[in-house]
Amino acid sequence: MVEPFCPGRYSAAMHQRRWPDLLPDLLRDISGRLHHAVDFVRFHAVCRPWRDSHDATGTGTGTTQSFLPWLLAPNMKNHDALRLTCVFSKTSYSAPLLPDIPRWVANADGTAVRYLLGAHPYSSLHDPLTGVTTHVPPVPEGKYMCFSFRPQGVLYRDGTILLYTKHRMIDDDLYDDETTMFWAALLRPRDTAWTVVERILEGFQYGSFCVTYHGGNILVSVESSKWHVIMINDDVASDMIVPRPSMPTDRGDYYYRSGHLLESRGELLWVSIHVPNFPQDGCGDNIFDLLQTLELFVYGIQEVPGSDKIQWVRKDGKSLADRIIFLGWPNSFAVDASQLGVDGGYAYFIHSDGDADLYEWSAVFRYNLIHNKVEFVEWLPQGWRDDSWVRKSSTQAEQRMAVAVATYQCLLYWKISGRC
Repeated sequence: MVEPFCPGRYSAAMHQRRWPDLLPDLLRDISGRLHHAVDFVRFHAVCRPWRDSHDATGTGTGTTQSFLPWLLAPNMKNHDALRLTCVFSKTSYSAPLLPDIPRWVANADGTAVRYLLGAHPYSSLHDPLTGVTTHVPPVPEGKYMCFSFRPQGVLYRDGTILLYTKHRMIDDDLYDDETTMFWAALLRPRDTAWTVVERILEGFQYGSFCVTYHGGNILVSVESSKWHVIMINDDVASDMIVPRPSMPTDRGDYYYRSGHLLESRGELLWVSIHVPNFPQDGCGDNIFDLLQTLELFVYGIQEVPGSDKIQWVRKDGKSLADRIIFLGWPNSFAVDASQLGVDGGYAYFIHSDGDADLYEWSAVFRYNLIHNKVEFVEWLPQGWRDDSWVRKSSTQAEQRMAVAVATYQCLLYWKISGRC
């Protein structure tokens, strides 16, 4: 027999079970669905049982929780500060103590960012978010290298650090308007010194520039004209040339805006962004034109059948429907959409317009890889120049630090209210 509903009885039961009495498994499940760092901190600041539900080591559930990434760039009003903004949670944060123009070294998967500390010869990397400084062997110069050209780099999962830059030829006898001097320094695990690589490449000094370390070699391209696979510890004759693939925008009314390299599930991907060459009739490179005309293509590198050569092959956008791609500099990365609690099949990027020193506008867009459409996401403050992304994992020290912040907030709450 079903008992009749009694509002008073259920109301009394609700008062007896307070929010801190929720089951630990339920609290862990809720916490695991919080992909905004701010939401995570607020959740664990509610009370001690909610805070204790967090497993800071990540061993309790055997899973890793990921936070949605933040964009970071120097604060244009205060060059001693690092400014971060999250286009997903609409929140911002500033961290102190940055050099005027930081030489970024970002994790390939976006989970941390550091910068070369001091002046040449650099011998340490500093994390502005945790304050941790890591010492490395002094970075050497090359035959044609000048460190006023500000190298940047990427730290890969196996511990390899790749620093790189490009510049015009310093030697006037070798200078050519259509060539670029490429410099790279590689520090692999257990290396006691950097390996320096220099090449003269075809392409303009100020053209778009792609570099990565993959399969024990360095891949680099200037202006997407051709790809060079540089064999470490070998001479130029050992390098491999990978032809640029034909693209739908090769008809001449589009130009190569930028390129980005990243690894996803063990596969090397090249994301190529193209914008139109607008006629001189009032139509320009602005947000309204961009939303209708920008083209983005994703290519994967494959071996040529029956040969030892490799080639770029365009990927179907549907094959990326379960991933989110974040395009930036010096690193780009892809994340499983299920880890972030958002829809997959998108590539996020920044597009700017205006003077190189002070952009008229800068905004975040996302490209729908399935339907091939650009969507506007959010304006960025005027002068925002960098497009570096950083994300944090729930098993890292930074998240344990977030729990410490939550603890402090909760202690203040206890002191003020005497509750929880």
